[in-house]
Amino acid sequence: MKQKSKHTLKKLLIFGIAFLLASCSEELFDEAIESSNKRAIKEVRFNELYQDSKFKNLIEKVSHTSNAARTSFENQNGFTISDGFVKVIETDSVISYTMLIERDVVTDTISFENLVIQENKFNTSEKAYSIKYTPTIIAPSGDDSFYYEGTEEIKNLAFTGFNRADSNAIETASNCSVYIVQVWCSKPYNGQTKHHIAGANCDISTQYYKLVSIISPDDCDLTNSGSPNSGTPDAPQEPTGPGDTGGITSPVKPNQGFGGSNVFNTPCQTLTTATNTAEYKAKFNGLNQPDKFTAPQESGFALVPNTTGGYYNQDLIPIGTTSLKPPSNGINFTHVHNNQPTLYPNGITIDTGVKILSPGDIDVLSNNMLNNNTTNGTFAPSDTFAVMISNEGIFAIVPTVDYIFVLKEDYDNFDFEYYLRSLEILVNKRDIYNTAEKRKKALEKMLLQLIDETPGLKGKLELFEGNASDPTKIKWTKKSLNSSNPNNVDQTPC
Repeated sequence: MKQKSKHTLKKLLIFGIAFLLASCSEELFDEAIESSNKRAIKEVRFNELYQDSKFKNLIEKVSHTSNAARTSFENQNGFTISDGFVKVIETDSVISYTMLIERDVVTDTISFENLVIQENKFNTSEKAYSIKYTPTIIAPSGDDSFYYEGTEEIKNLAFTGFNRADSNAIETASNCSVYIVQVWCSKPYNGQTKHHIAGANCDISTQYYKLVSIISPDDCDLTNSGSPNSGTPDAPQEPTGPGDTGGITSPVKPNQGFGGSNVFNTPCQTLTTATNTAEYKAKFNGLNQPDKFTAPQESGFALVPNTTGGYYNQDLIPIGTTSLKPPSNGINFTHVHNNQPTLYPNGITIDTGVKILSPGDIDVLSNNMLNNNTTNGTFAPSDTFAVMISNEGIFAIVPTVDYIFVLKEDYDNFDFEYYLRSLEILVNKRDIYNTAEKRKKALEKMLLQLIDETPGLKGKLELFEGNASDPTKIKWTKKSLNSSNPNNVDQTPC
């Protein structure tokens, strides 16, 4: 499937943090903040930031590991650190890193969590904790950011590194709280008077700090009259600056849920939900048939809006034998890569159909579908996906960002290398890759490596393999290059 269109993107904006201000302490706090000469916030992808020695040392202190792969620390606490953007906040006295974490077991579809790691510059002391956000109000704002109201809970974690050994014990105490600092932005947005969570695009002249009191069961003292069971918990100690609080942070947003529902799912969760509705499975099963694989033209469908405010799956029009015309208002698409029997001069017929998503598919995904989702403001990046069905495998690609731009020369190189490497697998080394399973594994590694090598695509797409053997559910497994050995592919079931 191939089509190119101009980027006109508007960021999807989703999450944030509610705040409770103590006026008497706020005056002291603001006075301390105004004396700070340095307020900086930036957003850097985790894998890129991991190349920074300061950040890498902090991660290694936490996890007792020397690589960016999943650690015993993550296993112990039941989550994975997202490889998305990390918010780095630096003041005169502290530097903090806030990153999204994805729970192994999702207990609700509304909340999301961040891991915050912070270092004091003067005494080199560190602290780390997670914050769980449960939003009630979400609104877009300027600077590619968001306004938010909701409830939050801070938790100490079971660290193998620098947190206290017994910090995993959580008491049932809804009223115990501590102060943290949030970075906010006062820059107006579309005539709105509400301020918003600061991101990297917030000008430093409009950044400011908010003192926030949030629930902290770990900080309840059960030995005095302020215990949660007494109904009169101790008030949190009032800080005088960002280094004298529970920490400084700015929330890192996950993707919004399918259909703009404010359900904050990972691409893995969204893909599973979107592809297992009754309507989708009926259309999918209609394509996943032998006669579709041997047909002379590709076939497929796309999710598009209807005239009554809903959505339906529209059949796609073939263009030639290996292309489909995507709708101008499509959200996501599913299609077949059909067999391409080719007779070679030696008299051997080889199926040269590449049974994995193509550069053309990724071009439509980024330039057409992702554009629509972020422009209309209704769908999240993870609602934009491309599914490919073939007789040798099922794959999907999901973007992890709401903006993808690839220079023409980089895309052309991606397209050319895809052709050369797939030809090598399917034709030149057919005797090595002589089974469907071997070809599938070689092609998935090829595509992951090409994405990793292509500026503008690296770190912005996730690849999934589908399993439709269970008639009741399409199951997905995330495929990714091993961080230590990019010749190996890791598998993470959804």
